[in-house]
Amino acid sequence: MSAPDKKSTDPSAQLRALLAALQQGEPARGYVLRGEERWFREQALAALKARAQALDWEWCAHDTADPDFALPALIDDLSGSSMFASARAVVLRGTQRDRTDLLAKTEGGTPSALVRAALAWLESGAAGCFVVSADALRADHALAKAVVKAGGTLTDFRKLYDSPPPWKPDPRQTELVQWLLGRARDKSIRLAPDDALYLAAMTGNDLAALDGSLDKLAVAGPGGVRAIALPQAATTPWAVADQLARGDLARALLGLETLFQSGFEEKDGRRLVDPGALLGMLLPSLARGVRANLVAAEALAGGAAPEAAAALAGIAGPPQRVAESLERARSRSVDEWRALLGDTVLLERRSRSGGSVDIDDLALFALRHRAKARATRIAPAPGARR
Repeated sequence: MSAPDKKSTDPSAQLRALLAALQQGEPARGYVLRGEERWFREQALAALKARAQALDWEWCAHDTADPDFALPALIDDLSGSSMFASARAVVLRGTQRDRTDLLAKTEGGTPSALVRAALAWLESGAAGCFVVSADALRADHALAKAVVKAGGTLTDFRKLYDSPPPWKPDPRQTELVQWLLGRARDKSIRLAPDDALYLAAMTGNDLAALDGSLDKLAVAGPGGVRAIALPQAATTPWAVADQLARGDLARALLGLETLFQSGFEEKDGRRLVDPGALLGMLLPSLARGVRANLVAAEALAGGAAPEAAAALAGIAGPPQRVAESLERARSRSVDEWRALLGDTVLLERRSRSGGSVDIDDLALFALRHRAKARATRIAPAPGARR
């Protein structure tokens, strides 16, 4: 399957292509499952394991998060061959161990022991496949390029877009909501678009949690969407900051209520509920986003090319995301962005100087800077009198 086409970066499509290829024959020589969305990577690993077991291959799994993880054992699996099976699948989850990148070059600039072992295995012609699953791994890494060269598969399982682009504002058409509706169809669960939107808004951009919600919904029935969503409502300070910046009043108010009532779960699993700490993350994130939009809006108003405006504003990422960011910058006038930044800076200064900033202040902010509906001229019907 090789590397994904830059024009076809839809994670769901990449997963479907991988699953279809597995149904047609043996696993590829190697797989680099990379990207922030772990759900896609875990689905791919589950399918690979099922296929390997169906072929009576030996499944040798190693996880850097496992306290018993041992690099020598992983290298041994890559250096030897299966004694009782026709082939061996060697799987590595994660590339960081004790703050060390197992795939990074040595101080002398040579490949690490793990990379050398993996490259040697790929070139050896030994039966089986080698799989790496990691949230951050460059597509131009020597190991990724070697996997593709050997006929393997390189994926890019990014997070699904959970906000609609300005030119297509219907929130029910976002990638996240459409994925949820498709997943419900796969499970033969009735789910209306509005209910899918509600469930996604309350749960957040967490595919594993959303998938679990669908399983609960299968038992509760269509009327149980709200009962299922409320106990697991989730968001992050950065998501709320983004909603405030884009002027999405409904989502911003819902996000503020969820954030300040339930807090949010940090990477270590702890739930942060301290309002001061939440403000300390939300307001700086909001200020950065508004400043970037202001810079882009000023550049575009001055006649700069979109690429130049994006570079000046520090906007980067997939082409679709860059285009969405620039369209968002155009959605307000330069004066409106300046007013938004001024109010953001005032809130940030007040919170840092010991003044009181609470959810009511942020709700008023959201109301003051909500996106205004654009007037749409309706063309007269053919033959109508003017």
